[in-house]
Amino acid sequence: MLTQAQKESTEQTKAAQQERALSRLIETIRQTLDMDMIFRATAQAVRQILRCDRVVVYRLLPQGKGKFLFESVAPNCPQFLNLTDPNTWFYLHLQESQGNINQIYHQQTVDDIYKSPLSDSHRVLIDEFMIRSYMITPVFLWETQWGMIAAYQHNFPRAWRHREVSIL
Repeated sequence: MLTQAQKESTEQTKAAQQERALSRLIETIRQTLDMDMIFRATAQAVRQILRCDRVVVYRLLPQGKGKFLFESVAPNCPQFLNLTDPNTWFYLHLQESQGNINQIYHQQTVDDIYKSPLSDSHRVLIDEFMIRSYMITPVFLWETQWGMIAAYQHNFPRAWRHREVSIL
């Protein structure tokens, strides 16, 4: 069994690794103007930093619509981008959780869909994709909400730590 000092040392090591990975991501972003490369690198790096099953970048469009731009998925997880209409799925997911897709101004975290006050229809929708836990963060371009980035955990609940929420 780990002592408190060993646990703290492990957490400090993990935090340092996350900081280095985040610094590498920021450097990659600074070196390119290619938005596809930026989004792809962001989704992949954030998934690795958080050690979660999936990270998606979602762009809001006019009239309450939206579009998946990129996702990074762990092996053996279904890909949202391969769905017949993943944008409709994500739109419904967000609409169920917030009421208005264009007003997701605050981060949402759900540690366990079965212990969260979600509607039954929302829980069924999320469960279809084997999602057990998630967090969604709005992305702003100046004062306008541009889109969202979301992290998902499949198969088991996850208590998102404050540091993970901050990273996202």
